[in-house]
Amino acid sequence: MGGEDRKSIQIVNVETGATLPRRVERGDARGFSFSPNKRGFFYCQELSAEAEEHTIRFRSFDDPDTEQVLFSVARSRESRLALIADSIHLGAVWVHEVDGRSVADCWMAKGEDPSKWNEVFANRSLPFGAILKDGRLFGVSYANAGNGKLVEISRDGHEIRTIVPDQGAMVTQFMMVGDEGFHCEV
Repeated sequence: MGGEDRKSIQIVNVETGATLPRRVERGDARGFSFSPNKRGFFYCQELSAEAEEHTIRFRSFDDPDTEQVLFSVARSRESRLALIADSIHLGAVWVHEVDGRSVADCWMAKGEDPSKWNEVFANRSLPFGAILKDGRLFGVSYANAGNGKLVEISRDGHEIRTIVPDQGAMVTQFMMVGDEGFHCEV
């Protein structure tokens, strides 16, 4: 019997130890971020494979019984939506199929105004991983880099510059901590 990746999300006030009401129900976690004003949180949680749409939602700490759908895309076989975020932006990365190949689309919104989403790119070939950091969008790309490279991406989806070029070994993970970037190779 295998493990399960489904989880629920419960918020705890670390100053008081109090558990806040209304947890996010058990599902496949696809992203979580507190709002810039710390009055609530954004999340993407796949609760049911039967839902017609993937969604990114906001829940306020002031009114935990109400949540708002901020972004949605159609669900299809093998599609998924992930929420990425930094202190400035929210990002929605939708992986889906087009003509039998897996691709990714990306949209961004300001965390302070998550009602206005702008498309950054559509139908980018996979594999591709997106990272938001300090208001900038980065991606681990394999286009013209068999082992992967880290690139900065403009708001209109073009590669601005290469941050970490192809290193000769497969990039399996990249993370940013503080002002530092780290990547792991196989």
